[in-house]
Amino acid sequence: MKKSSVVLFLMLLLATAYTAEGASLLGAKTSGEIVSLATAAQNAQEEVDYDYIWTVVEVDENGNEISDDLVTTGVLTQTGSNTGSFEFYAPVIPKGQQKKFKINAKLTPKIGQDGAGLAACIGESNMELIVDGPTDSAIGEELVVCEDDSNVEVELDESIGDNGLDLQWSVDDEAPGSRNHPEKGKRFAKIDATGLSLGEHIIKLKLKNQSGKGDETEITKELHVIHKPKPIMR
Repeated sequence: MKKSSVVLFLMLLLATAYTAEGASLLGAKTSGEIVSLATAAQNAQEEVDYDYIWTVVEVDENGNEISDDLVTTGVLTQTGSNTGSFEFYAPVIPKGQQKKFKINAKLTPKIGQDGAGLAACIGESNMELIVDGPTDSAIGEELVVCEDDSNVEVELDESIGDNGLDLQWSVDDEAPGSRNHPEKGKRFAKIDATGLSLGEHIIKLKLKNQSGKGDETEITKELHVIHKPKPIMR
């Protein structure tokens, strides 16, 4: 005797706080932050397999898709189970902007030797995700250092994740590999101010998705190198 199946399912966000009214499932995320989702447990029908397909696409204010699929995990086959989990990295958003994304999950029951999907039984659920772009404050306010400081450190604020992100530091737009160019891919930069001229310099951090999809953006801070005077006594 086969159990009855329920193909419609409810998306749940793991470890996310609900509002008092229970209205919000996903709070705003920042670039590089891990978004983890799972489906609620249900009764699974015997001798039926289930496939999940997850997608993440950008949408406009009316919910219309305006970009290609940002993330697709492909098909996740669950034998004898209709629960599934999925996680991805919140994409890079241009500085000072906010974008909306639609997370879509399709659940397809399959039966028989050929594993044919039953189009009439495919359950689908959508969830909205808001991602905020970074601000220049993510690498701090302007910095004043002495001309003999050989170990100036600048760090990316912990509010910005680095999962799935390519982080590229530079000073005064110097090319990668130059003396003042910190190592690629690190959350912090070490800068030798002894080789910099006195006055103002610009530290930049470019953020982009390692996947090559989505946007890239740049955040900056000012670096002021001050002369170290030596008093002359007579």
